[in-house]
Amino acid sequence: MTGYGRGYASREGREATIEVKSVNSRFLDLNIRMPGRISVLEESLRRLVSAHCDRGKVDLSVSYRNNREDRTDVQCDAALAGAYLSALRSLSRDLGVGYQPGLMDIAGFHGVLTTTEREEDLGAVEALIQEAAGAALIQLVEMRSAEGGRIQEDMLQKLDTVAEAVEVVRQNAPVVDEANRQRLLDKLQEFIQADETLRQRVLMEAAIVAEKRNIDEELVRLGSHLAQFRETLLLAGPVGRKLDFIVQEMNREVNTIGSKCNDGEIARAVILLKSELEKIREQVQNIE
Repeated sequence: MTGYGRGYASREGREATIEVKSVNSRFLDLNIRMPGRISVLEESLRRLVSAHCDRGKVDLSVSYRNNREDRTDVQCDAALAGAYLSALRSLSRDLGVGYQPGLMDIAGFHGVLTTTEREEDLGAVEALIQEAAGAALIQLVEMRSAEGGRIQEDMLQKLDTVAEAVEVVRQNAPVVDEANRQRLLDKLQEFIQADETLRQRVLMEAAIVAEKRNIDEELVRLGSHLAQFRETLLLAGPVGRKLDFIVQEMNREVNTIGSKCNDGEIARAVILLKSELEKIREQVQNIE
């Protein structure tokens, strides 16, 4: 499901901002962008995201700043500074120009003063990142949950349509069974009137054909799948993969019913069932 969240945390001169967004995907596809100097913390971020998201293409970006006074070290190359001073004095004598270099002059020469970033306190940074990420993920989950509620309501309506179509099939099935049996008997009646043994054989074959075309088992399983889908849809937690499997099973039963029955009313109901189940299947891909 789609969603967006932004979290900010600041403590002891450090601050972090995290943005996270997600779009639909059948599996969890997580992409994290963060500064290289704290990239060692990426794995802990992945675990945190996985605890909140089961599916979706998730992009997470980390912005981090260290504003502490002790964030850098300044080194002074006194030997190099002395060499600069000696060279300047020598140049002053050679040119006959009086010059007394000041401390700031010498400090400004290349290499006299150098700065380096201190190693980060990864424990402190990780706590900061986790706080900001937690806030961002809460917003993301809330937005995804709101979308999930809308999808749930729509899918329940579609399930009502599916249930109505199944009822049409159930009501017409006995009529179709009898019609198939009678049609077969009518076609063969003229050939079996004079032979009672043949008549009994045909009646047996007709019963076998009728049994092969019977859809009672498919209707029972389809009804069970519908009930299970409703129950699962209303559960808390990730249910998308289970719903996807149930929809596949419902499609299997509908296809079997369609292949067994040649009744016009049932055929129209089967077409409606396939259409609604395809809509449900597409939406299931967006459910965590």
